Amino acid sequence: MQKACEDLERNVQPNDTFKKIRERLKFVWLAVYDAHNEGGDPDIKDRLRNRDEFEAYVEPGSDVERELVELLKKMATNQVPWSNLFENGTSLSAF
Repeated sequence: MQKACEDLERNVQPNDTFKKIRERLKFVWLAVYDAHNEGGDPDIKDRLRNRDEFEAYVEPGSDVERELVELLKKMATNQVPWSNLFENGTSLSAF
């Protein structure tokens, strides 16, 4: 998980625009998905959305997309820890 957090931190920067972060959502999904498949929490792993499910859930222009981009922006500015993506799954898992 630590490596995934470092990769996310490098790829989502505090000065990134909404558009730039939105363009990186597939990378964010992949980083979280791979980290969970390599030994993450089994409870979250079982609920993790596959790529098609994630893309359908986080539709361009949707409130979900906006909320996820805002969360990533907060993570980039150290208001929320990157590890939260792995602890609760946010939009990446199906509750």
